[in-house]
Amino acid sequence: MSNLKIETMNDLFKSGNATENYRQKGEVNPMLIQAMLEEFKLDWYVKKEPMLINHNGELEETPYYATIRQDSRQSFASVKAGYEVFQNHELAELVYRVAGHLGRKVTRGGSFNGGGQVYLQIENDPWRVGNDRIQRWASGINSFDGSTALRWSPETNTISCENTFWMAYHSMENSVRHTTNMRQMIESSLKAIEGLNKAEQTLYEAFTRFTEWEAKSDHIKAVVQTATGIDMDKSQEEAEKEYSTRALNTAQSLMESIVSETNSKGKTLWGLWSGVTHFTTHKAGSERTRDKSKALGHLAKVDNTVFEMMKQLVYS
Repeated sequence: MSNLKIETMNDLFKSGNATENYRQKGEVNPMLIQAMLEEFKLDWYVKKEPMLINHNGELEETPYYATIRQDSRQSFASVKAGYEVFQNHELAELVYRVAGHLGRKVTRGGSFNGGGQVYLQIENDPWRVGNDRIQRWASGINSFDGSTALRWSPETNTISCENTFWMAYHSMENSVRHTTNMRQMIESSLKAIEGLNKAEQTLYEAFTRFTEWEAKSDHIKAVVQTATGIDMDKSQEEAEKEYSTRALNTAQSLMESIVSETNSKGKTLWGLWSGVTHFTTHKAGSERTRDKSKALGHLAKVDNTVFEMMKQLVYS
């Protein structure tokens, strides 16, 4: 592929050489990949372009390159010469092939930050936790801005309230190397997903235990302090002196979600956890950046920190 002069995805799939490469890898129909890219608005290409400096009025090349989205000309990151761009069509083929091995379908996909991070998701069988139905996906994630390596991560969505949770993946050996060997990538991905499934089993067991534990006042205080840093045992006067108005409003918004969800799902740790994910899914941070933050940023860290703290309660 590296020898082809490609400016757009349409150029790629019009290329006889590119099509033949796909056939040699296992006869994946490139039109299926193209359809997937178009459906999830990932039908674009990133090119590594030399970065130049102005030296005494002359433009000179540097040792660095910019990763630039070709349709919008958005620049994502500066990289060195050895950096290889892993294109959206390569991610689509990898996820499509892995889904086929698993007997699953690719049902969701998208991007954050104008394409700085991209993802495609394989749908898994749902869970039943209490009275809630939990939808699950295995997400293949890649970035062009250097924020994450190519890797796999699980996401859950509680159908009744559309609360989402992207489980932390940094502690698991589930990243895969950028390589031209698709078979190796598939094998690495299947191994990664096997690891995710084991981690998700622990997640499911914890969720089930959450439904069996009463949410007490001390539990709620601990969750609020973990999520927001606000000590609810302080008097109003003490709190107003120590914390900013913004921090206090954040804690109040979280409490409102906790009250709403525990009233709906019961005064259990499951209701309490649902209050946290309701807050981070629907209220916290900026609406413009919330989805990305839930998947890869600060809100994902909040969710996972609270989850680990609550998990310790039910396993202590």
